[in-house]
Amino acid sequence: MQRDRCIICGSEGLVIWLRLGDQKVLKCRECDYAFRYPIPSQEDLDIYMLAAYLGEGLEETKNIFAHCGKGYRDNPITKEYEEALVRLASYTGGRQLLDVGCGPGTFLAIALRSGWSVLGIDSCLLAYALAEREFGLRVLNRRFEEADI
Repeated sequence: MQRDRCIICGSEGLVIWLRLGDQKVLKCRECDYAFRYPIPSQEDLDIYMLAAYLGEGLEETKNIFAHCGKGYRDNPITKEYEEALVRLASYTGGRQLLDVGCGPGTFLAIALRSGWSVLGIDSCLLAYALAEREFGLRVLNRRFEEADI
């Protein structure tokens, strides 16, 4: 493994946490941040996410969006999202949530239902359309660095 630094804390203490096909997910021993390595270009990321929304791509991620949309309550990760919102609320006095890379909006829909004011950003047109159509969410269809917020 090439020894690089954590993109969050700068530590050199990185370990391979997960392998996805020919990609790796590295995890920092210092801050626990995990990230894909090598970090893909925006063009590669757009292609990968489109394939994921269409149920194509890596075998490990083919069904990642199977529970999105109005059937999200059956999604096994819903309870984890609800618990994450409780933790987030304990760190902030407000209930405003910006979800960068919000995907189809499941997390935002749960947050909205729980009383949060939400805004999502996603560069994938399919994700944006699903979030608006299924949940009526306000989602910006652009890259974060292009968002005027």
